[in-house]
Parts: sequence; structure tokens; C-alpha cells
Amino acid sequence: MQETQKASFSFKEIASDAITPDIKPEKFTSYDNAEIAYYRFTATNPTARLIFLHGGGAHSKMGYFPLAGKLANEFAVETILMDIRGHGFSEGNRGDCPHTDSVYKDISQLIKLVRDNLPVYLGGHSSGGGLVLNYSSWAQKEKPDGYFFVSPELGYKSKTEKPGRTPFAKVKLGPFIINGMTGGKLEQHSFAVSFNYPDEIISANPLIVKNITVNMANALTPPNPVKQFQDIHEPVGLYIGENDELFDISKVMDYVHLVKNKNVKSKVIENENHLSILNVVADEIGKTISEWQGISKNKK
Repeated sequence: MQETQKASFSFKEIASDAITPDIKPEKFTSYDNAEIAYYRFTATNPTARLIFLHGGGAHSKMGYFPLAGKLANEFAVETILMDIRGHGFSEGNRGDCPHTDSVYKDISQLIKLVRDNLPVYLGGHSSGGGLVLNYSSWAQKEKPDGYFFVSPELGYKSKTEKPGRTPFAKVKLGPFIINGMTGGKLEQHSFAVSFNYPDEIISANPLIVKNITVNMANALTPPNPVKQFQDIHEPVGLYIGENDELFDISKVMDYVHLVKNKNVKSKVIENENHLSILNVVADEIGKTISEWQGISKNKK
């Protein structure tokens, strides 16, 4: 008899499609004509904008709406949730991208779309945080005004994995080895990472992507997190729950000390886990943006 895989972390905090507000996504056309879906939570007299990216295999409707709504309604931060290409309602082969930098180009396109006279911040949760870190070190990025990392998955080279945890991602090494040996020419579209989503969560969220390719995994996984944090010159906010099931919180928090900008905010949020943090972290992000805006105004 096959043993049921233990859940990697609590999923009860994820809102299913049935109870998530029925907000239809907007779409923009990216560099290769792919239609990328996003949800814009508008604010009255906004003071800033935040583009926020979901975690691995997920999409914007899986627990991110309350975060966006609170930032818009209580902190005047217009928040834009983007479905990564190949996820949610965005176009593209499920769990795949044409090139590793395709997702970075999508982010740049969205930043250009929403940027006007207001500052634009970029944030992400879990693997979305890893994607944000990779974007921060991409030479062709549209420079955001700051970055937010919420329970970030910083990759196997970060050494932040909690000992004894039930892995959320199962990796096939073969395709990555061949891809690396061929300079990225082979196996780039091979499915090499599978996510440990429980069946009931998949049933409630049919848009979940269970497997991603080498290209997509490389886009989400920081290759050198120490140097990448050292190279950030913009303000940074980093938050993780005290009871996060996946990561050693002290090791994650160590990364904020590598950032060169003096405007760094970090906090271990009491009693919260990997997903429940999404229900409360808007307060921290909103207060931090307000503080950064105050500092910026005082410098003028």
C-alpha cells in the first residue's frame, strides 16, 4: 500500500476559487505577444504601487487577494498581483517559459505599464521571493524603488532549508545537469521540479501547476543569493513567520544584513507560518512603504 505524502506546510490559509472574490484579471501583452494576467487593487489617492508575485505552482487567487486589498484600502498602496507566465490565467505552456529571462521581461513590461510619477516596489512570496531576487540582479531590469521578500525561497545554495522538513519541491537532477553541460541548449523545457500540493488543494484550485521545467525553475531559483543580496542598493523589506514550516528563520534573516542600502526592514512575525503570514504581512509592508516615502520626501 502506497503511503500518502505528508503535507509540506499548512494549506488551510489558501482561499479556494469558490470563496475568493470573483475579480477578473486584466492582461497585458508581453515582449513575445504572450498575454500576462494581473489583478489591480486600486487605492484612493495612491502614494505608491507594489507588484507582488505568487509562490511556486500557485497563482494570484491563492491567498494573495487579502494582502493586496488591505494594502490598497488601508495604506493607499495600489497593489498589482501578477500571474507568472504559464501559471494562473497567464498564457504560456503550463509551468514553462521560452527562456529563463522571459519571466524577467514580463515583470519589466508590467513595471513600465504601471509606473508614472509614483514609486513602484516589487515583492514576492516563497518562490516568488526567489524570482524577485533574480530580477534584482538582472542587468536589463526596470529598476524598482525597493524590494519585499515574504517567506522567501532563496534556493538550495542559500542553506536556509529547515532540517527535517517535508520537502515541498521534488527535483530531478538529470535535466539540470544536462542543461548546464550544454550551456542551456538541452532539457530547458523538461519538467524537472514537482510540487507537493495535497489533492484537496488541487481540487479546490484547478489552476495549480504541479510541475515546472528547467527554464522556469532556473528563473525562480537564485544562483548566488549571498552576492545577489550584496548587490542590492535599493531599500529592502524581509518578513517571515515565526512558525514557518520550510525555512530556518535565523538563516533567512541573516540575508538582510548583506544589503547595502540603509533602509532595510525585517521582522519575524509571531505565531505565523508559511501561508498564514499572507493574512497579516500587509501591515508590515504598508508601514514600511509609508516610512520609506517619508524618508524620500525629507530628502527633497
